[in-house]
Amino acid sequence: WTRPIRSISREGILATHCRIGKVEKHPAFANGCMRVLSSVLNYAIARKLLLENPINILSETRAYFEEKPRTRHIRVHELPAFSRAIRSIREANEFPSAAVGSDFIEWLLHTGLRRSEGALLKWTDIDLASDTLTICDTKNGSDHTLPLTTSMREILNRRRDATPDSVFVFAATRGSGKRSYREPRGILTAIRASTGIAFSCHDLRRTFISIANQLDVSYPTMKRLVNHSAGSDVTLSYVQVSLDRVRDAMERIESFIITKSMEPNTNAFRITA
Repeated sequence: WTRPIRSISREGILATHCRIGKVEKHPAFANGCMRVLSSVLNYAIARKLLLENPINILSETRAYFEEKPRTRHIRVHELPAFSRAIRSIREANEFPSAAVGSDFIEWLLHTGLRRSEGALLKWTDIDLASDTLTICDTKNGSDHTLPLTTSMREILNRRRDATPDSVFVFAATRGSGKRSYREPRGILTAIRASTGIAFSCHDLRRTFISIANQLDVSYPTMKRLVNHSAGSDVTLSYVQVSLDRVRDAMERIESFIITKSMEPNTNAFRITA
């Protein structure tokens, strides 16, 4: 980027935003780009490098694209095929990241962590004495502590055996354990090819909390599970959710996933002549 910031016009912002959102059909990405650029330009204004923020034209003309909340998740009847695919890919181990990738996907499903939180998890974040893990400096600025369930401990044992010298729990297949596993594209493609289920890592987080809701986990506990802040809800900010309550919820979610993963797909049907 070599263009002077003073050359960025309100008209140019409108045109670029429209091109990305309408012509290239990425409305959410268009909004996100402009929000990032707006932050940069606000910094320039604070440093007296710019008099006004041209991004304001989007708010003034109500040009921001409407963003519908995403709802995609792994549905209950898809869990058997999904879990079988993870196991078979792990056991076959036909490509370099098959083992670590399958463990990583299963980890996200059982913890509800964001992809970056799971990928950057270090062994120093695991406290076996208290049977917990702690993610520091999360998206909302607070530390996030979760109890370890049986499935999580099994994954940790496999990762420790596979890469005993790694700093990261999920180590990259290259780099002698000094780099974390960042790109799950290979495992996502393999699972989709095996099951026909299209999903992203964040869909697993959505699946995790949807299961919690189905199990009637209380709202404060659900927010605690995914480390969402209370926001402007003063009453909710008073509610302190104990680690024992979180452990109970996670064990129930784990049991649900395991039980439903073993059930046959009752929604499947066969067409015969």
